[in-house]
Amino acid sequence: MRVRESAKGGCSDWTVHVAALSLARHAGQFYRTWRLQPERVCFKCGLIACRQTEMPAGGQALPALQSDVNVAGDHAGAFRESEGNQAMLKVFALWALLPALAVAGGSNYTVAPGVSRPAGKISEWNVPTPKFARDPAPGLDGRIYIAVMAGNRLARFDPATERFEEWELPAGTRPHGLVVDERGTVWMTGNGNGTLLEIPFSNGQPQAMKPHPAPSGGSPHTIVFDGRDSLWFTNQSANKVTRYQRSSGKMEEFSTHDGPYGLALDRDGNVWFCQASGQRVGRIDARSSKITEIDLGAGSLPRRIAAAPDNTLWVVRYGDGKLTHIDAAKQSVLKSYEMPAGPRGNPYAVTVDGAGKVWANEISVDTVSLLDPATGKFQVFSLPTNNEGIRKMIVDAQGRLWYMGSHSGKLGMVQ
Repeated sequence: MRVRESAKGGCSDWTVHVAALSLARHAGQFYRTWRLQPERVCFKCGLIACRQTEMPAGGQALPALQSDVNVAGDHAGAFRESEGNQAMLKVFALWALLPALAVAGGSNYTVAPGVSRPAGKISEWNVPTPKFARDPAPGLDGRIYIAVMAGNRLARFDPATERFEEWELPAGTRPHGLVVDERGTVWMTGNGNGTLLEIPFSNGQPQAMKPHPAPSGGSPHTIVFDGRDSLWFTNQSANKVTRYQRSSGKMEEFSTHDGPYGLALDRDGNVWFCQASGQRVGRIDARSSKITEIDLGAGSLPRRIAAAPDNTLWVVRYGDGKLTHIDAAKQSVLKSYEMPAGPRGNPYAVTVDGAGKVWANEISVDTVSLLDPATGKFQVFSLPTNNEGIRKMIVDAQGRLWYMGSHSGKLGMVQ
């Protein structure tokens, strides 16, 4: 079954990239219940085109949020059925199914993670400039983008060709985190000069770079994207969490304490962040902007946090070797798991795949582990290089885990 664009009009911003389809497929139980197969996603006007591959049990009709193509706004007439095809083409408002494009798991990047089924194969590649490269991020182009902190560069790796490219950044940037938005623009936190660096791309190459100064300066740290308009980043030394709106160019800061570090967004747009030098996870309410906290106990030192498809969050506790599961809606701890190496492992990075399984590393023992919450069991993978120094990990659209060894200078993949 294929969907083809008509010769006339309609929105021109449809994408058929595998990552975009993966994003749509992780909308959750809705698609499984109604036998829908997402085929195209528009990042401009927020619509998903789906096919109902079969009628659900009992012959139930589709819910009211359905819109037929002939009333689908800019996409009216933009699709047609193949002759003789009995399946129905339906178009849905993306916001009605996914409050944020990237909330399907992982740490709120534009690419929704696939399901990890690791066989244990680990591959590593030496980055061209091994100067504390860190914080890999996926792009919709299938490539992996890397912040080379001490080398003051942006690196990009193409898994298809296994080749790197690098670009110099404005002097003093010392990039820490980065995210690639749906337009292909790279946003990097300037840990060295207190900025948010905007790097638009055209024809695969960076264009003029634009630094946006953070109001408090400080040391911008981890960054995520809400899938619509806003970028959120922590500012560790300034004790701030900052929102940047692409449409207005405005920044708004929220004050906190204890060195805000990792952060993630839940399904309702609330911002969760770790207070790395303390024992709490903070939450900024999306509507009231009120900040509340969950106390994880003395010595926990929560480092990073990741959002899961079921609107829960996972936190790695560097200080006491635990992995904590939080219910975002109830704002409460569901359960804490002892990591395989215990307190000596110092868990540092965490990310979640499209099925809700949780990847976390233990930086002091050079392992990455995959937790299946359904069984409560960890699958542990020993890394091929000693003293990797992993500080951030992501899952790509194919379910592969990517990590960057800040100490080893190696980009790694587990599949």
